[in-house]
Amino acid sequence: MKGKFLVIILPLLIIVPFILAEPPRIDNVNANPSVQIPGGYVNITCYVYDPDGDLNLVKVIIIYPDYSVHNVSMNECTPPPYNYYYNATYSMIGTYHFYIWANDTAGNTTTSSVYTFEIEGDVEPPEIKNVVDYPDPQWQYGSVEISCVVTDNEGVDLVKVHITYPDSSTINATMTKSGGKYRYSAVYTEPGTYSYYIWARDINGNGNKSSTYTFTILQDTVPPSTHVHIYGEEGNNGWYKSSVEIELHATDTGSGVDKTYYKIDDSPWYIYTGPFEISEQGIHTLYYYSIDKVGNHESTHSKTIKIDYTPPQTTCHLDGTKSDDWYRTDVYVTLEATDNLAGVDKIMYKVDDGNWKEYTGEFVVTEDGEHIIRYYSIDLAGNVEEIKEKEIKIDKHTPYVEIIRPIQGFIYIMNRAIFPSITGRTVIIGAVEIEAYAINGVSGIQRVEFYINGMLMDEDYIEPYEWFWTGPAIGPTIIEVIAYDHAENTATDMIVVSAFIL
Repeated sequence: MKGKFLVIILPLLIIVPFILAEPPRIDNVNANPSVQIPGGYVNITCYVYDPDGDLNLVKVIIIYPDYSVHNVSMNECTPPPYNYYYNATYSMIGTYHFYIWANDTAGNTTTSSVYTFEIEGDVEPPEIKNVVDYPDPQWQYGSVEISCVVTDNEGVDLVKVHITYPDSSTINATMTKSGGKYRYSAVYTEPGTYSYYIWARDINGNGNKSSTYTFTILQDTVPPSTHVHIYGEEGNNGWYKSSVEIELHATDTGSGVDKTYYKIDDSPWYIYTGPFEISEQGIHTLYYYSIDKVGNHESTHSKTIKIDYTPPQTTCHLDGTKSDDWYRTDVYVTLEATDNLAGVDKIMYKVDDGNWKEYTGEFVVTEDGEHIIRYYSIDLAGNVEEIKEKEIKIDKHTPYVEIIRPIQGFIYIMNRAIFPSITGRTVIIGAVEIEAYAINGVSGIQRVEFYINGMLMDEDYIEPYEWFWTGPAIGPTIIEVIAYDHAENTATDMIVVSAFIL
C-alpha cells in the first residue's frame, strides 16, 4: 500500500507509520442518450481515478420511476483506463435517477452527484383497418386468407388473429406482413361459420383489438370431375400410330381434388402423379376417377385407346408358265395383305410407270417384255407399308432358227462346200461343221440343240451356234436344230442330206 508516513522518534527508536490515503475521484458522469424510448439502450459512463492507484470497485445505483433500486457493477473500458460504462435497455416510462459509487482497497469510498435520464413512452395503440377475409364463402378444404392493415406512430411489434371455429375451439395465430398488409392463410375442413378478430401490439407494448368478423365454410357434397387428354400421332378410325402420353386433369368446385386413380386394362389401380405412356400395340381400356378432399367419389370413367404403329404386309403371287425367270404365257397377279391389329384398309399397285390403282382383285399382265409391279398396303390406322417391287418377264413369241451350214443343194467334201449338186440335194462327204442362226428379240436365245435323225447329238449356249459332225452316217440323213429362248419357246429347222461319213 502506498501512502504518506509521519515518523515519530521515541526513546526506544520505534518508527510507527500512519497512512494518509485519499478516496477515488469521480468525474464526467453522463447518460447517453438522456432521453430514450422504451426498449432503447441508455449508456451510463464516467471517469473514476484513485490517486493511490488502488481502485477496487465502481458501481452505478439506478432508481427506477417506480422507486425500485438497481445496484450494478460498471465495466471498465480498455483502453483508455479509468473510463467505466453500463449500457442497458429500459421499458418503464418515466424519470430514472442514478449516481456512481466507487471504493479503493483501503476502504475509502466516494459517491457522485445524482443524475437523471428519461424514458419517454408511447401510449397510443396501433390502428387496425381494412380487415378482409377472402374468399368468403369458401368450400371445405379450401384456403381462406385474412388480411388487414396495421399502423402505429412508433412501430408495430406483433399482429395476431384470434379465430373461433364452429365447434368453439380457438386458435391464436401470428400474422405476417406482405405487400403492405398483415396476412394469415389456412385451410378449413369443418363446415360452418368462423368468427375472428385482430389483435395488434406496438413496440411500446400498447395493444389494440379489432371488431369481430365472420366467414363461412360450405359443406362439399359434389364429386370432382376428371378429363383425359391423349397425345400421340393420330391415325384413321380412332387409331394412334405411335405410343401415346396420357394426362388426367381433375377439377373440383368445392373442397378440391385429393387424388386421381387410373388403371389400364386389367392392371391394378394407380395413383395418378403425372403424365404416363402407353406403348403396347393393341386395343386398351383406360379407367379413371377422382376423389375430393372430403371423400366425394367420382364415378369411374373409361376410354378406349387403340394403338397400331406397324404397317401391313403385302405378298405378291404370280401365276403363269415360266422357265428361267421368263414367262411364256400371260401372268396373273394376286396381291394379299395382312394386318394383325387395325386391319387392312386397301392395297395399291401400279405396273411399270402407270398410275397407282387400288387393288380390287386378280389382274393380268400380257405384254411381252420386262415389267415391274409396285405395290403397298395401308391399314385402317393409316400406317403405310413401304413400296415393294416384283419383276415380271414375259416372252410369248417363238424364236427364229435357220441352218446356215451346210448350205442346201451343195456338195461338201471334208467340211468344204465344193459346188452345187446337179440334183439340188445336199451331199456331205466326210465330217462337216453344222451351224445354225438363232434369234429372239425378247428374252434371247438360251440354247440351240443339234439332232441327227431325231437323236440329240449336241447343244450350244453361245453364239455362233455350231457343232462339228463326225458321223458315222451313210445315206439319207435328217439334220435338225431346235432353238430355245429363255422362256422355253422353241423354233425348229431341218434339212435332209446324203451323208457319207465313216
